[in-house]
Amino acid sequence: MIALLEERGIAECRRVDLAEHVEADDLRMHSLIRARLAGVTRPLPESMRTDVEWAEAIFVEWGHHALVWASITDFGELPVYGRFHRFEAFTAFPLLIDFSRLTHTVFVADHVRNLLLKLRPDLEASRTSVITNALDTDRFTLPKLEDAHRTAILVGWNRPVKDPSWALEVLREVLRSQPEFRLLLAGEAPRDWESIVAQGLRDAGTVELLGQRDDMPSVFRRAGFVLSASRHEGTHEAVAEGAASGAIPIVRDWPEARAFGGARSVYPEEWVVESPQEAAQKICGLLADSELYQSRASSVRQWIRESRGGGKIARAYADMLTGSAYSS
Repeated sequence: MIALLEERGIAECRRVDLAEHVEADDLRMHSLIRARLAGVTRPLPESMRTDVEWAEAIFVEWGHHALVWASITDFGELPVYGRFHRFEAFTAFPLLIDFSRLTHTVFVADHVRNLLLKLRPDLEASRTSVITNALDTDRFTLPKLEDAHRTAILVGWNRPVKDPSWALEVLREVLRSQPEFRLLLAGEAPRDWESIVAQGLRDAGTVELLGQRDDMPSVFRRAGFVLSASRHEGTHEAVAEGAASGAIPIVRDWPEARAFGGARSVYPEEWVVESPQEAAQKICGLLADSELYQSRASSVRQWIRESRGGGKIARAYADMLTGSAYSS
């Protein structure tokens, strides 16, 4: 966000690390709970005063202990903004934030905002908005390898919420009619990966474990489809990155987010599926029609470029922070 605002001349920013100014104990859960129960407003640390007096607004990234602390600290008349990701919504921190002290709260996705509005009825919807993550889509626009259309990729699979077994079920369904299809698993493997990925799939070369990678634009050259198998996500950035590369997204309607809007509140309807069988049907249908496949790959790349481009995200932040339209 800082780069977006500064590169476009929207705002000058200073970063402040609370760990350098606030006692560690004052940021711990028990201390924050005591302060909220007592209804106290904490004084601004003197070491922060120069930066705060320079600023016209305070923006707090992550809705965890930092935002709780900011919501009970005396910033005078300065507007205070906070930003929520999915992670914080499943902690106790949202219960401790004094939202009445915040000027505006931003969420990375509609379903995360909907969850918080349900969790905290005192949070006024009119003082919230959704601004998703910006993505440098140009990094991922590399030419695909020749057999990429016969390969899907799942990025991140070492935690139960990622549910790689769902992706493997998709693979098994596709293999019924597309025996050359393959699945790449990128990221650190879970400890029990051998029980998740059947020996037969590994021996046949149908599943390839790539390990942790720091060259994802190059890795995505190998994939014509990108999967989201998760039970819950915020935005699942790997899907956006894959789409920017021209990989067609196959996104499970994250079951633990479905009641609040789920994956359909983040990505287009045609990307979202209800079951491994539906996912496989979509993949096989696209593989059977090369013109349709190429058209879909182009459209997903265009959608990501338009929805995640830095200009659009910068305009959204400019409008929120300044209350005025910004064009570039």
